[in-house]
Amino acid sequence: MGRKKLYATEEERKEASRIRGREYYHRHHASICESRRRNYTPVAQHTGSAAAPRQPRLTDEERRVRDRAKSRRYYERHKSEVQARRRGARRLIDRSDQLAGRSNQSTDDGTVWQAHIDYLGALFAKARSGQDTRTFVQTVARRYSANSSADQIYETSTAFSSLLQRVQRLEGEILNQLGVGHYLEDIQKLRLNIKEAIECLDDIWEWAVLGQFHEKYQTGTLRYQHLSLMSI
Repeated sequence: MGRKKLYATEEERKEASRIRGREYYHRHHASICESRRRNYTPVAQHTGSAAAPRQPRLTDEERRVRDRAKSRRYYERHKSEVQARRRGARRLIDRSDQLAGRSNQSTDDGTVWQAHIDYLGALFAKARSGQDTRTFVQTVARRYSANSSADQIYETSTAFSSLLQRVQRLEGEILNQLGVGHYLEDIQKLRLNIKEAIECLDDIWEWAVLGQFHEKYQTGTLRYQHLSLMSI
């Protein structure tokens, strides 16, 4: 017996996603408005009015810097909520915990450590469907542009977050058992690449919730649009 469908039509699913986005906006209305007021302050001071309809004209590069900073501030303010939702979502099912136990059996032979690093790297590549990070996140962005489902962005980000936790555990074990060296460098590089993917997905989700995704997408100011191509 299959799982009962939540929505009878595609339009019902999209409408439910939009309602969830609006509910989130209303819950965090104060902090969102405060962020916007800070961005409008220079114009208000110049015109002498309490608020201004437009932000000051910026160059493309200045706008990109501003948007990246705003995305980081937003994530820091809501970090606990984002992490709580991720912990409650589905985790990747893999055998990395078994490999972690095996890694403690040998501190001199690096083959076990390298096998574990390679395995986690392979999981990261599989989660990206074999694509580099920029191309994969772009696929997620295009999918949202087509179906307007912010939940799919969260599910994808959650999968990467689960993998990131495993990588961080292995990094700690390597540091404690072997100290600095190329194994530590390899796992740290993998950690940074996964973290970058998560931040790009969170950036898309933020603008989707605020209803500004399409504007950012069309103007090329989403975080992932400024990534260089990654091979890992």
